Amino acid sequence: MMCSTVNRIMMIAALLAGSASCTLLLDHGQGQCEVDADCSHFGGHPVCQTGVCVDLGLGPEGCFADTPKTQTDYMNACTTSKCVAYNNCDKLGLCTPSAQLPPTEDPVNAAIPALVNPVPKPTTLCDAGAQNMIYLLGSSDFQPLLKAVQPSLSANSPPYRAVFQSSSSCGGVSAIFDPTKRVMKDPVVDNNGGWAYYFDDNGNQVNCLLDPPGSPSPQGKVIDIGISDLYAQTCNSSFVPGLTVGEYTGPVVPFVLSVPATSSAESISAEALHMVFGLGGRAPSGSGMKDALPWTDPNSYFIRNSGGASTVLTGLIGDVPRTKFWGVDRLTTENLRDSLLATTSTDQSIGILSIDYNDKNRDNLKALFLQSKRIGAAFMPYRYICHRIANELLHPWVHGYRRGVFWQYWWHMVDVDPQRGGVKT
Repeated sequence: MMCSTVNRIMMIAALLAGSASCTLLLDHGQGQCEVDADCSHFGGHPVCQTGVCVDLGLGPEGCFADTPKTQTDYMNACTTSKCVAYNNCDKLGLCTPSAQLPPTEDPVNAAIPALVNPVPKPTTLCDAGAQNMIYLLGSSDFQPLLKAVQPSLSANSPPYRAVFQSSSSCGGVSAIFDPTKRVMKDPVVDNNGGWAYYFDDNGNQVNCLLDPPGSPSPQGKVIDIGISDLYAQTCNSSFVPGLTVGEYTGPVVPFVLSVPATSSAESISAEALHMVFGLGGRAPSGSGMKDALPWTDPNSYFIRNSGGASTVLTGLIGDVPRTKFWGVDRLTTENLRDSLLATTSTDQSIGILSIDYNDKNRDNLKALFLQSKRIGAAFMPYRYICHRIANELLHPWVHGYRRGVFWQYWWHMVDVDPQRGGVKT
């Protein structure tokens, strides 16, 4: 039987050998394409490169693949962006919409380690060579904006120097609303950073002392402005701006769940966030759930304290009280970033960073896709069909009026200033 089978295979091969030559000659003599349009039948918007149709991973289906020229073209342009889902059923054992997450547990966190990149105690006084000072305290994400603003302050007549000390978003809010916290002082511990700083005329950060070295009773400096990535009432519902405290909105600061670029993780869900930062990644015994792999080592959670905007906002998404976060406070955003970059536990490490710090290190860090819950529409863009120009006149005592780009509602944002002649009815 074995011999006859071999003979049949050899005979078939011999018969095919003569008829295959023409086909081979045709394949060598003709390319797959000459222009991009020759590849359209493949789908997925491939392009023609050296006679071969190459898939560039553009999507979604039906997107505009040519060079955009109109508003509609731009809004429907193809992209290589993707969405990586997090499967709660496979990874956490949450397989039904009605499945309940376990309650959070009190964290057992390690002591705060030394800074990855130690910051020596400065010797320069913050007000040396300057007469007009502005003292600010709050979110450590403020550094890039302060660097951009200082040249304008220096060019002002008279010039001003802005001195900033990193704390947290809620720390910045409390510094303004709580009169017992209106003073910023030099750190008590020399090697944990936290020094105040300003930017000189060349854009260099200068760490500085608020009080002269060796002062027997340091007085510190009264804080003029609190910096926060959160609304004041997000930190404390009793902190309501009024006649004595003003709240001014600035740039939006997005935050991301950041991991080392070599991590195997691509996405995380709100439910997984709850498991990680609310239970240390471990499923309670008897819950029928699974551990939130690979994040089961709280020593590899890189977080800020309970007043940090990154902690507060992540807690709201994952239903974790901000005072009960598992993980190790890294003191500043800079040190949190440096700790993520230096970690050797690439798969188990996860941190919460503002997008500015993550994006500047995209070769070594990556942001996870965050799969939230109770989303009705993940992406529903508005489309402009016309542009209207209008002139609107307001009484001088009306403030807060601004028409939105899309919504027609504006009345909930306006108020009347009695000091400028307005009367509330």
